[in-house]
Amino acid sequence: MPPNSNTSPPHKKSFVPALSKRIWLALGMAIVIAAATGTFYYWYVPNNQKSTKTSQVYNATYTKLDSFKLTGSNAGSGISFDKPVEFGQDSGSTSESNRVILSDYKKANETVAIGSIGASSVYLDTSILQEFVKIFNQVVTSPQDKQSQSAPESILLLISSNLDPRFAATLGQARALTTPNLKTNTWEFDFTAAPQQAKDKQALPNIRGKAVFAVSISTFYNFVVYATDDNWQNNQKIWQQVIDSIKIDQ
Repeated sequence: MPPNSNTSPPHKKSFVPALSKRIWLALGMAIVIAAATGTFYYWYVPNNQKSTKTSQVYNATYTKLDSFKLTGSNAGSGISFDKPVEFGQDSGSTSESNRVILSDYKKANETVAIGSIGASSVYLDTSILQEFVKIFNQVVTSPQDKQSQSAPESILLLISSNLDPRFAATLGQARALTTPNLKTNTWEFDFTAAPQQAKDKQALPNIRGKAVFAVSISTFYNFVVYATDDNWQNNQKIWQQVIDSIKIDQ
C-alpha cells in the first residue's frame, strides 16, 4: 500500500467548509462531468453464474502505444495522450467531446476489463482554476493543513467517477508532477481500489492506478489510468509512458 493511504472511502457530502460555495460548485461540476462518462463493470458474469477470482488470471504485456485525443467542449480545451493499442472506447462511455473511458477487455470464462483510462476536461473561469491550484498545492505541500485534510474526499470523488461503483478508492502518495509536456500546475495521486461488499470480494479483482489533475488558463483536466493488480505490476514502464505523453490545451 502506498504511503498516506489511510484516507477513508468517499462519501457524498459537502466538500471543504473553508472553501467558498463557488469553488465547491466548480469542483462538483468537474465530478459530474467525469461521472457522466458512464461506468463499466470490471467483471462480467455471463448467464447469471457466479465467478471467482481464481477462475482465470487476467493479465497482459503491453508493448505498443497509439495516440488518442479528446477534443474538449471548447477550443483549446482538449487533452491528448498515448495508450496501449489494446485499449478501445468502453461500451459504457459516451462520445461527447469532454469525457471518455478506454479499456482493455479479455474474454475467457468471463469478460474482464483488466485496464482502463478515464479522461475529462472542464472549461472554467480563470479565478476558480486559480483556487484549484491553491487547493492541490496545499494537499501536496501541507497535508496537515486544516483545508488540506478535507480536500482528499473530493479528490477521491474525482477518481471514483471513473471506476466501477462497486469499488471504493483509497488515496496514496500525492506529488506535484512534471513531465516532458506538463511543466506546472499538475499533480499526481497514487490510489488503490477494492470491492466494498463482501459478496463482490470473491469475484472482483483489486485495482491500482494513478490519477493526474492539471490546471491551465481555462480548463481543469482529470486523467486516471488503472488496472487489475497483476496487470498494473506487469506494465509499470508502459503506464509511465502513458502519463509522460499527456498533453493539454489541445
